Amino acid sequence: MRKPLAYVKSNSGRLWNPLAYRHDSLARKGPFKCGPDGLLDALTGLRADDQSAECAHAMLTDLIFSEGYPCVGARSALSHRSYWFGVYPGLGTTEAALSLCHDLYEFSHEYAVLEHNFVTFIAVFEGDSPCNELEFEQRLWLQLQNMHDVDAKYFDWDPSVSGDSKAPDFSFSLGCRAYFVVGLHALASRFARQTRQPVLAFNLHELFEKLRDRGQYDKIKNVIRARDQRLQGSVNPVLQTFGEGSEARQYSGRNVSDEWICPFVPHQKKKSVREGPDRFTRIPPQSGTAFIMRRGQVLKVVDPLGKQVADLFALGADNHDIWLSSGRSLDYASKIYLSTGDVLYSNDSRPMFTIVSDTVGFHDFLLTPCSQETFEILYNHRGHHPSCFENLSENLRGFGVDPSRISTTFNIFMNVAIDPLGALTVGVPKSRAGDCVELRAEMDMVCGLTACSAEGSNNGTFKPIDFSCY
Repeated sequence: MRKPLAYVKSNSGRLWNPLAYRHDSLARKGPFKCGPDGLLDALTGLRADDQSAECAHAMLTDLIFSEGYPCVGARSALSHRSYWFGVYPGLGTTEAALSLCHDLYEFSHEYAVLEHNFVTFIAVFEGDSPCNELEFEQRLWLQLQNMHDVDAKYFDWDPSVSGDSKAPDFSFSLGCRAYFVVGLHALASRFARQTRQPVLAFNLHELFEKLRDRGQYDKIKNVIRARDQRLQGSVNPVLQTFGEGSEARQYSGRNVSDEWICPFVPHQKKKSVREGPDRFTRIPPQSGTAFIMRRGQVLKVVDPLGKQVADLFALGADNHDIWLSSGRSLDYASKIYLSTGDVLYSNDSRPMFTIVSDTVGFHDFLLTPCSQETFEILYNHRGHHPSCFENLSENLRGFGVDPSRISTTFNIFMNVAIDPLGALTVGVPKSRAGDCVELRAEMDMVCGLTACSAEGSNNGTFKPIDFSCY
């Protein structure tokens, strides 16, 4: 039985559920998921006995499985039980914002890597229903704004999408993960969006990218539009092809004018990830992070102050039996020091990274990440010592990676010399302030990256590491 892990870090270096400590005080019912014999508490797996949740769930299943209901994605998610839902205070309230943020952080952790075609989180709201479509739209955006106000304290915006509601690549972000939001309510003009209680469905944005990659997107889009035509006699005028215009115009379901201005205001961040090679996220000294890289993206790792090591490890995004292999990489390169043009291979001999640029040319791929045992055995240290292994373990666990999967890391900027008799010496890193390495991803991966915690590897001091993924 999976239980919530309150102390596992997120891909922005913070707790992946920073609201876990408030779990018992949050005003909500759920989150729930559907088991073979009824509703289950999604966090404990125990049988749920909640009448209002049963009623809300019946409302959802009656709608989605009704004859002619157009959204085949929602049908698939319910049919495969790849969905969570919860019941929350009134739409647009701060109480609902805190509760929803908590539960969506848990949901995102559960589906860190998408294994199903369709996955969704459905929020049902109690209290007074909106009087018309405009009021529903206003309360929807107030709800998302309240959630963003909470989320921005802990997480950056998902770097794969824009936070500008006017931009064609806008998507709502929570926990550094993008969502396409669908609003439903009793007075919706479209039959497919009519529910007794207000509802917001949160659909992971990356699903649409996966559908495109698989060549399924256009087929599913055409099926939905044909079913919508049969149901109501027309295609929903707010529907757009994914990526061709701001999806913010679609969230409420109201057919807005060309002059419509979205009331959502994102918090400005000084640093962002995956926005370009010259905009960076900083890893503080003796800490780490984890994140998803897609094939073709480039990871740029910078030593901002000089003489600081960064440990890099990676596994297949959808298959953690594929992992970065020092032995394969050094074997196929026929050398110990890898630099520009060299390939880093997986344990099953697939390219994982290609080094596309390198201003230092001297890195280590022999030694494992420093661990608590490293400091005890090599340095006779007593008591806890921060380590790269600990930082990698905590961050990668948020993506479902067991610590036992972590093996030898690519130790960027680390200076390990070998004498004629084979003895190893760890020297001062050769990197100077601003030196960098760029690695192109050759497959979809989950990556862990640290600012090394070992005094002996970093000239006796601890400094940050900057990185971008673009």
